[in-house]
Amino acid sequence: MSVSRGTLETYRLAADGIAKIATTAVDLEEPQGRQRYEAAFKSGNRLPVEFCKLIDYRSQPATCWRPGLGL
Repeated sequence: MSVSRGTLETYRLAADGIAKIATTAVDLEEPQGRQRYEAAFKSGNRLPVEFCKLIDYRSQPATCWRPGLGL
């Protein structure tokens, strides 16, 4: 089984909280929906990933973010 309809939601994480910035309907059975899917997942483009350790976040939430997963 698979799903052909849904939504893409984009969130922004910031020092002051998490905010939804976009919601886009996607129907993979429609050409426009397929294009949205391809642009989001098949392009090879990935959103940058950042990390901040909780102890650092509590003391300096605006400046603790660093590139990568922080593993």
